[in-house]
Amino acid sequence: ERLRRDQTSSTAVPVGAATARRRGGWLGWAAVALLLAATAAGLWWTLGRASEAEAAQGAVAVLPFDNRGGDEDLDYLRLALPDEITTALTFAPTLAVRPFEPDSPLAGDPLESGRNLRAATVVTGHFAPEGGVLGITLEAIDVAANRLLWRQRVTAPAADVLALREQVAGVVRSGLLPALGRQQTPEGATRPADSVAYESYLRSLAVARDPEPNQRAIEMLESAVEQDPSYAPAWAELSARYAYKAYYAQGGAAAMRRAEAAARRAIELDPDLVEAAARLVTLRADAGDLPTAYAGAEALVRRRGDSAEAHFALAYVHRYAGYLDEAKRHCEAAHSLDPTNYQWRSCAMAFTMSGDLQAARRFLDLDAGSHWAALVTPGILLREGDRSALRPAMDRQPADSPFRGFMQACLERDSAALAENGRSIIESLSEHPDPEPMYWWGAQYSLCGEPQAALHLLAMAIERGYCAFPAIDRDPAWEALRGEPELRRLRDQAIACRSRFAAAVEELTGSPPGGREPGSAPTARQPG
Repeated sequence: ERLRRDQTSSTAVPVGAATARRRGGWLGWAAVALLLAATAAGLWWTLGRASEAEAAQGAVAVLPFDNRGGDEDLDYLRLALPDEITTALTFAPTLAVRPFEPDSPLAGDPLESGRNLRAATVVTGHFAPEGGVLGITLEAIDVAANRLLWRQRVTAPAADVLALREQVAGVVRSGLLPALGRQQTPEGATRPADSVAYESYLRSLAVARDPEPNQRAIEMLESAVEQDPSYAPAWAELSARYAYKAYYAQGGAAAMRRAEAAARRAIELDPDLVEAAARLVTLRADAGDLPTAYAGAEALVRRRGDSAEAHFALAYVHRYAGYLDEAKRHCEAAHSLDPTNYQWRSCAMAFTMSGDLQAARRFLDLDAGSHWAALVTPGILLREGDRSALRPAMDRQPADSPFRGFMQACLERDSAALAENGRSIIESLSEHPDPEPMYWWGAQYSLCGEPQAALHLLAMAIERGYCAFPAIDRDPAWEALRGEPELRRLRDQAIACRSRFAAAVEELTGSPPGGREPGSAPTARQPG
């Protein structure tokens, strides 16, 4: 969003007067991110953290900056500067920080964006080169009162990105945080030491996540961490990029290993970097090491219960381990802290597997219009029995998409085409780093009347450590097969998977995971 204001005073002034001078200027199918909705206030007091209302009151949305100089080579700073501000703000306890995704459909002036993001305050600004220096203006706007809370201008040598970072991070801690009613906080455990490496890191932040540009970002970040191996955020971003490669660009196990190694390095350098810790949790869950992932996520929530990403990570492990009620509860917690983050979209899986399709749609709506949502929506439509809406959903797929062919065969009830497609899907998923797509595709085939492929894919998921109980009992996708001996056998395997997880967690942490689910019988070691 672009702010066209000429005032330089740092006193509070109405934002509405400047409106006339403003102008407004993601991913693959097998996604794993998670969370949504509202949680009871008692949970927050149990965790010793802020209530949902307090979190909402303190929420800050950080918007892209405006490049007023017109120099395209500096355009990466539109996202790099907000990233630095977001990083500095996240060290303030109980302050919910909502970064603005560059491809987000949320548009309009800062007040509109703030309202859409459910933030009390928006932070934005602009920059432009002035001779040999770069001038940057930062602003914080009170959304409800429509007034400027804080403004500060800084300058730094245009060619010195390290000095630029110091200036921005310094005024955030000394000026912005007090304006938000927060105390100054310490800086992160690491600081960039090499200007070339730091600039490579900053430029990578503006690169898209699609396979081809994502590979370019990986190359930039590999160069950055080679030149400056002690800067934790660069390692965290490298971990994220390798994870995208593994999930969406056939990067396979090698990319997953690299993602995990980068996340571990980031945490070694800065144990308080929640993004890296949460990423490591999800990577360990995907790799089948659910007990270790749970221990990491549970410790992260205890330490940072104010972090939506921490609750996201714990919900993720609970979902894979078959603790659906606990997964939904932490989905709600994450959403209450950050109610517009598209990454919580895969919470739709936990609600779908529980048979709560209305709640699942709410999570899908966090990423409405994306390729991922278009791929997942037909599964919900099939569960709802609304086959009439399948064709429009199918038509939104690319002409050469295998999923389009699958939906066509399902609509036409073409068993031969579905069987052929099923063999292709099974082969492609056999090397996929995440077992959840195996469950999801198995459910799709069950809904389309192909039990052989459905049960084979479900077996693959359980074998890979995806504990699909109580999903087998609750998910409408398996209703037609619940009398089949093979599904009963897989149900027993899923229960055993969940029991092994519970026993390992109790041995590792001294207490069982989650709580007993409704209608389940307790055992000596497994709740539920």
